[in-house]
Amino acid sequence: MRGKQMIKSFRIKKFKQFEDIQFENLNKINIFLGSNNAGKTTILESIFSFVSGGNVNSYVSNILARRANNITGIYDFTERVLGLPYNNNEKPFNFSFSATHDNQETTVDHIFEPYSIFADFKPQLMGSFGNEQIESNIQMNQINLGHINIALQGNQSNQKIGKWNVKINNNLVKSVDLGFPPFFPELQSDPLMLGRFVDILTHRDQLENTKIYSFLKRNGIMGDFLEELKSSFPNIDGIDSIPYPDGTSSPVSFKVKNKGLLPMYNFGDGVQRWYNILGGLILYQNAVHCIEEVDATFHPTAQRQLSKNLYKYAKKYNNQLFLTSHSIEFIDNLLQSIYEDDSTLNGEDIVRIITIKNDVPNNKVFTRVLTGKEAYETREKYQLELR
Repeated sequence: MRGKQMIKSFRIKKFKQFEDIQFENLNKINIFLGSNNAGKTTILESIFSFVSGGNVNSYVSNILARRANNITGIYDFTERVLGLPYNNNEKPFNFSFSATHDNQETTVDHIFEPYSIFADFKPQLMGSFGNEQIESNIQMNQINLGHINIALQGNQSNQKIGKWNVKINNNLVKSVDLGFPPFFPELQSDPLMLGRFVDILTHRDQLENTKIYSFLKRNGIMGDFLEELKSSFPNIDGIDSIPYPDGTSSPVSFKVKNKGLLPMYNFGDGVQRWYNILGGLILYQNAVHCIEEVDATFHPTAQRQLSKNLYKYAKKYNNQLFLTSHSIEFIDNLLQSIYEDDSTLNGEDIVRIITIKNDVPNNKVFTRVLTGKEAYETREKYQLELR
C-alpha cells in the first residue's frame, strides 16, 4: 500500500464461485466470517490478485499453485487454470477485481485465451485439435517452490497452455504466454500495491523467517519485538540466527530458558506463526496483508495478545489487514481486546466484521458489514451470532 492508500470498497466479478459480489465500508482491519466453502479464501485471493496488478508471476505462484503441496504435471496445472473463471464454458476466460482507494477506482481485468491443451478438458468449447496427449513414459523431474512441488516431464519445460492478458482500467499492462512450469521472470511487473498472502503454512518458509529476522535486527527493533513475543510465550528469552560451523546460514532460533538455542522449526506452529505473521507486518509496511485463518494454531489465551498486536501494527506501520476466521471465540477475544477500553481508540473504529452467507438454492450470496464497535456491542448485549 503506497503512501496512505487504503482499499475502501472491493468488487469481484466472475471469479471462482462469485459471479458478482461487492464489499463497502472497508477499513484497516477487515475480518471475513462464514461457513466452510462460503468463499472467504477466494476473497483473500481476489484482494491479493488486485494488489498484484500486472504481476502475473506473483498471482500464479501465490494463488494458482498455493493450495497444493504437489503439482503433478501439465494437465494438473491446466485444470487449476480451468477452475479460475466463474464460467469456464466460454472463452476467453475472464474475471475482474475492482477497488476504490483514496477516492479513486481501479479495475484489474484478467483475460485468458486457452490453447489447444484445454480441448482435452473442454472439447465442446475448444473444438478438435487432434490427438496431442502428453506421453506418460518420460522420466519425471521435480521443481520445489517453497512447500509446493512441481513434477516435470522431459518434454514439458516450455509448453504453453494459453495467453494471459492483464488490463488495468482497460489499458493492457501485461500479455504473456503462460507455460508450464509457470514461473518465469518475464511474468513479473510492478504491482499496484505492496501485498502479502499468508496461509496456514507460510510460517514454515525459513527464508521468509530469516528476512524478518534480518529486518528486525538491522533496524534495532528486535528487543521490542521480543518483548511482544514473550508476552504470549514467556519461556522464550531471545531470538538469534548463528551461522553453522562451515559459515553457511542457519534457521532463525529461539533461546529457551534452561535449554539454550533451538531452531524455530522445533517449536509448535503457534509460536512459529506468531513470529511470521507479526514479523511480516513489520517487514512489509504500507502494505495489504491477506491472512488466511488468522486464529489457526493459537490457543485462546494467546488470541487476545495477538489481537492487540494486529491492531497495533496495522496502525503503527500503515498496514491494511484482510483476515478470515471460523472462530467466534477469536472474534470475541479480538473485540474485547480492542473495545473494552474506549480511551485507547481516540474516536477511531478501524475494524470491520464481514459475514458471508450462501443461499445455495437461489444461487445468491449475502453479506453484512458491521463496524468493530457495532459487533462488540452486539456480542456483549445479545450474543448475536456473527458467523
